[in-house]
Amino acid sequence: MQNDRLNLGEIARGVDAKASDYCALSDRIWATPELAFQEHHSVAEQSAILEREGFRITSNAGGIPTAFVAEYGRGGPVIGILGEYDALPENGQGDKWNFCLRSA
Repeated sequence: MQNDRLNLGEIARGVDAKASDYCALSDRIWATPELAFQEHHSVAEQSAILEREGFRITSNAGGIPTAFVAEYGRGGPVIGILGEYDALPENGQGDKWNFCLRSA
């Protein structure tokens, strides 16, 4: 399947087919709150699912043990996503950080 040949219907079907896996991932991260720079369980969970999807994982991105880069394919388009989901000591995931994503 070539990126330039996908239509919106195909993309929607692909997303729907994987929705339960990624919702379960979100639930597992939510159930295991980790403080900033200690998100080892969350990183392992995300890296594993992305590797299963064929992404190349580079761990320890920027010298941060809980940061990683996931790459798929070659060339463009390039999509970057920053996920912020570290818990706060007083309220765990109560601040909804695992739903806060920024993309470029």
